[in-house]
Amino acid sequence: MPTKGAKRSAKRVEISTKFTPRFLSELDGRTAVVRELTRRLNELIADLGGSTSMSYQQLALARRGIHLEARLESLEAAFAEGTESGGSLINYTVASNALLGIFKALGIRKQTPRVTLEEHLGKMSHDDNE
Repeated sequence: MPTKGAKRSAKRVEISTKFTPRFLSELDGRTAVVRELTRRLNELIADLGGSTSMSYQQLALARRGIHLEARLESLEAAFAEGTESGGSLINYTVASNALLGIFKALGIRKQTPRVTLEEHLGKMSHDDNE
């Protein structure tokens, strides 16, 4: 129970149906959903070789992909609970196809991060010291 005089967070706790580029930072970061989405975004970026290896377009697509994935999961939960209408199935199909397109554009396969020769040699000497 909140303590007397405690302020409520001005940040939202639910994912908007409309994508905004900073949707994760606009959500209350204390929630499990935001932590999970941030983890997924970081994992996707790592799978694509890390943010320093990615173009602006790839990063933008990654954020949109994570948003679409979350929206799809929300629709799936609503379908399971029986609270979504038939029109939601159309939205689900469109979102699924859009997510597939984003993932195809980004590359389905995991990428090896780009490493400079200096970084590689530094790692090798570090490994030798262990």
